[in-house]
Amino acid sequence: MNTSINIAGITFKNPIMPASGTFGSGQEYSEFVDLNQLGAVVTKGVSLTPWEGNPAPRIMETSSGMINAVGLQNPGIDVFIERDIPFLQKFDTKIIVNVCGNSVSDYLQVVERLSETVVDMLEINISCPNVEHGGIAFGQEPKMVEYITSEIKPIALRMVYQVCHAVKIPVIGMGGIATINDVLEFIMAGATGVAIGTANFNNPFVMPEIISELSKYMEENNIETLDEVRGIVG
Repeated sequence: MNTSINIAGITFKNPIMPASGTFGSGQEYSEFVDLNQLGAVVTKGVSLTPWEGNPAPRIMETSSGMINAVGLQNPGIDVFIERDIPFLQKFDTKIIVNVCGNSVSDYLQVVERLSETVVDMLEINISCPNVEHGGIAFGQEPKMVEYITSEIKPIALRMVYQVCHAVKIPVIGMGGIATINDVLEFIMAGATGVAIGTANFNNPFVMPEIISELSKYMEENNIETLDEVRGIVG
């Protein structure tokens, strides 16, 4: 039985990872979750300079989940490189860094700073407001998505360890995932990896629980690899 997956040439021990912004940068949840169990840790957004985020109140619980407007609060790339990457390197898990910025220059400088570190994948957060174009999100302008991707790619390819960079769009299954059944539905619909978000706030142990349940499901149903069920309802 093999729970591993491959995304853009990178092998993950299993498909389970946190959605960016719901797990800090790993350290915050490490007393509840053995990070070694996760397929990857996806960090919250990292910007060139520290961002304070939005003023409180900025999180509201609803009957079906939560609404948040945290505003990508983070300490900036300097602190992230000095504190968070060394912490994550202690664990047997992949490191995916979510990169955010308010201009193309911001993104490129953060990626440049990461180029001397050891991370496995960059997730480029194009939901950020583009201050150079009136505050509209980068992802709302197709030409801007194309441009920022083409600018980042050469930098990523010359990093110490060649990494993949993925624009933050639903190429990994996410949205309302809280149980093993949710995970299986996404994989059977064609997802390779699965990111768990709001459920982490409700149950800090949800990801290791699902990883255990996934292994049990595969064993009970004589499934050797997830490729056997991926996309069967597509």
